[in-house]
Amino acid sequence: MRPCSNHHKDIENATAKIHADWKNHYAARLTSPSDTGPYRSHGEAVQELFKALSTGLQFTSDTRLGRPLGTFDRPRPRRAEVWRSGRSSRHVKISLSALHDLAVRLAPADSNLIKKLVSAFDHALLKLAGLSDPVFASVVAPQARIKVEIVQQSVDEIRRIITEDLGPKLGVSAGFNAMDGD
Repeated sequence: MRPCSNHHKDIENATAKIHADWKNHYAARLTSPSDTGPYRSHGEAVQELFKALSTGLQFTSDTRLGRPLGTFDRPRPRRAEVWRSGRSSRHVKISLSALHDLAVRLAPADSNLIKKLVSAFDHALLKLAGLSDPVFASVVAPQARIKVEIVQQSVDEIRRIITEDLGPKLGVSAGFNAMDGD
């Protein structure tokens, strides 16, 4: 097994390459659709960004929160993402913060919708901050489990707003994604 510092360096290098590719190639393709590019219209690019937003929220609810929750009779705290490094809750926070930024950027100039999105994301982040449980180990105790379920419900409320309010304003829908299964 390689030392941890090498693993972190590999992650750092991969992240730097992805970021450089985004800045130097992909961002321009997404923001300047063309007949020869991967996105042929502004609508296709918006659809792709909306799908990324929707999928990110679904992954956060179903996987980052849902896996450790398991079922009431069989919680699975060790199925939490990166539980060994103690960053499970932090990953949810980072995800919600990034998705919050994307949602607000996608929202058309509709101050009511933007306020609704900001409020929903703020609520989810506030509930997450109130957990004091970096790895969702508390899901085994019924009283504490409810707090994690409330975070998940808050994320699902954001998903509802995205689907019912933002999507129609943009003229898009989430469509299918890799998490939908067969």
